[in-house]
This record gives sequence, C-alpha cells and structure tokens, in this order.
Amino acid sequence: GNFFRGSVRATVNILPVKGLKVNAFAALEEGDNYSYKYNSKKYISGGSAAGMAERYQSRDMNLLFEGTVDYAGQWNGHSLALVGGFSYQKFNYDNSTMKNGGFATDDIKYYKIGEGSASKDKMEINSYRGSHSLASFFARANYNYQEKYLLSASVRAEGSSRFGENNRWGVFPAASAGWRISGEDFLKDTQWLDDLKLRFGFGITGNNVGQNLASKELVGQGGTFWYDGDWRKTYSVSQNPNPNLKWERKFEYNLGIDFAF
Repeated sequence: GNFFRGSVRATVNILPVKGLKVNAFAALEEGDNYSYKYNSKKYISGGSAAGMAERYQSRDMNLLFEGTVDYAGQWNGHSLALVGGFSYQKFNYDNSTMKNGGFATDDIKYYKIGEGSASKDKMEINSYRGSHSLASFFARANYNYQEKYLLSASVRAEGSSRFGENNRWGVFPAASAGWRISGEDFLKDTQWLDDLKLRFGFGITGNNVGQNLASKELVGQGGTFWYDGDWRKTYSVSQNPNPNLKWERKFEYNLGIDFAF
C-alpha cells in the first residue's frame, strides 16, 4: 500500500497589538491498500478454497483544517492568554473485495478475475463507501496574577454528521481555579515547603457515536420468495431513524491540593 501525510502551517503577527497573532493549519492523510491472493487448484487445504482468487483495495482519507486567533499579554503582575478558533475534519472511506474461482488455468490467478466461472456460493463481490465530518468552534482564556491566583475557562461547540438532524451540535464548557498558597507572604519564608496549591475544576466533555448512519433509517436484505420461476430477495427496514440521537455528555468535578517539599 501507499501512505501520504502532509501539512502546512502559517502564522501572522498582527501589529501594532503586541502578542496578537493569527494561525492557520491544514493537513491531509491518505492511505491506499491493495491485497491480491490466489490459491492454486492443488491448494493443500482443498475444498472450496482451492482455485480461488481474491482482490482487495481500499482508500482512506483524513482532511483537517484549523484556524485560530491568539493573544498573550502581561502587565503589572497580571498574565492573560486568549485563543479562539474553528476546526473542521473530514473522513472518507472506500473499499471493495472481489473473489472468484473456476479458472481454466492457474496462470490467470487474480489478473483477470472476471474469467472465473465459480458458482454463486463461491463468487463474492462486496464494496463499502462512507464518510463523516466534525466541526468545532472553540474559545479559551487563562489568567493568573503573580502566579498565585489562577483562572481558566473554555467552551467548545462540537458538530458531528453522525448525529440526528435535531442534535448535530453539542456545547461543552469547562472552568478551573487555583490558589498557590505558597506564594502568599505568610508562607514565603517557609524553608521546608516548595509549593502548595489548592485547585478546583469543572468540565463537560462529549462522546461521539462510533459508527456512521446511526441516526438514519437503513434497509437490509430479508428472506426470499419464489416468483416467476426464480427465487427473489426481499428488503426490509433494519434500523429505524433517530433524528434525536445526540452527544453523550460527561460531567466531571475535581478538587485537589498539590504540594512539594
């Protein structure tokens, strides 16, 4: 197979505002896989595997774009960092498999797989094509004063094509605060204590569904029936639509004390 990975990044400093810049990042990953196999008519296992040829090929692609605006500044003991941006990611999948047997000679192998004459129970043709995408708007702020009082807040609005039409987007905020007690005047002369910090955090994260078309109505093969001198396949609904399928949300809280001595 072949695999390609490439990326490009650009940063522009916005003057005259010191510490303000715009970033853009784009990346592409693409992988092509091929597999060819043939079992001779004298294949040691014999049976249905003898004289069978197989061709498999797949192509996967992952496209990513991200743009952000950053600011970082310090003044009179205050420190502030801000970032806001947008990201978009697209995944594509495509694969196919062909199997056939009953070739006149072993020399044909998998080169002209259509020249086989295997019965219907041996011949196999499968293919799959799918895609899904993710988009996100995000913002984050970090603030501290003299490295003693620390605040952080962020929010992400995430959209996934895998969810139902009524719930494609989810909003996930987070916040935390910290107090470095060891930086206070009443502890600055303490010899045995190097660091003491009290911290609290809260956040909501989202879990994407693990498969495509989970919210769509799907049709699959059912049974067969005899009609006009032949067996006919039937199709029926194999999955009901769910336009309200949405992000799984996980709430987390934490309280802690960090110390070093």
